[in-house]
Amino acid sequence: LWGSSAQLITGPTTAISLVVFSTLIDLAPPGSSHYVELAFFLALLVGVVQILMGVARLGSLLNFVSHSVILGFTAGAAVLISFKQIPNLLGLHVEKSRTFVESLVRLAHHLHETHLITLALGTLTIVVIVIVKKLRPSLPGTLIALVVVGGIVAFLGLGKKGVLVVGCIPRTLPPFHLPQVSMGAYVANLAPGALAIAILGLMEAVSIAKSISGQTHQRLDVNQEFVGQGLSNVAASLFGGYAGSGSFTRSAVNFRSGGKTPMSGVFSGIAVAVVILLAAPLASKLPVAGLAGVLMVVAYDMVQKEDIKRAVRCTRGDGLVLIVTFLSTLFLHLEFAVYVGVLLSIGLH
Repeated sequence: LWGSSAQLITGPTTAISLVVFSTLIDLAPPGSSHYVELAFFLALLVGVVQILMGVARLGSLLNFVSHSVILGFTAGAAVLISFKQIPNLLGLHVEKSRTFVESLVRLAHHLHETHLITLALGTLTIVVIVIVKKLRPSLPGTLIALVVVGGIVAFLGLGKKGVLVVGCIPRTLPPFHLPQVSMGAYVANLAPGALAIAILGLMEAVSIAKSISGQTHQRLDVNQEFVGQGLSNVAASLFGGYAGSGSFTRSAVNFRSGGKTPMSGVFSGIAVAVVILLAAPLASKLPVAGLAGVLMVVAYDMVQKEDIKRAVRCTRGDGLVLIVTFLSTLFLHLEFAVYVGVLLSIGLH
């Protein structure tokens, strides 16, 4: 409601989720209550930074940052996401590691433990999504795939045969909740990640909004979009959510479905809330391998191949920014990868 774009849908995105995880993993065990509270607090910090940038009218600074930063980062994030999902796809129990190379080594050592039923379910998920997308792209391929593999798990009782399932999801909406974190103790630790997430989120949101406005001819106010993104993250932090940004997939679906005003996003949110209240128990039989298969497809789609080819052909500067950002995403802390790409882009400009 506070943003500038009429079609942009904001929520959790894959790239932002990865940076949130990278920022918090050294501060608390993933999944613990303290980790969750830190995620809420991080979203609050991100929102405040974005609002301040909007109020200070810093939107014009994005004009100096090449789109190649986003292309390189999302391509690198796609590689990381796909490799992190391989253990779930194969039914392996591999200890989480902090570096890409270490993840590869540990994965190689456990390949012989592959659970074939789990692998079959994950592969079936990918195959169904790809076939539906090719034959009937208007149908929700992901939903169909998850219904198929969830039905197989429930019918054959595969949860008792070593197949890991999602389990029960609460049929409740998140209440108002202030992050239970000592500000003084964690602001310094979270500040670098919060700033990186804020910048990356704004770059994502604005680039998506601009791509849609190129077709609708809507005039965008980038500073207003900054404020809108900031308010959404502050609101998320107060209702059990973590940092998000503009979602390319959801925004594209909204645009193709005929959304004309921000109210389409409001109705979408209401629909999600209703589904959570009515259909949450159905998710208990979903295999984790099925979700891994979905994320494999998501990771593949994240790599914007045509845009990458165009950026590499366009100028040496764009190609350099893209490659350096991509490699930084794989081999550095993710928040620093954002800084490297942005600073290199501005420096070359």
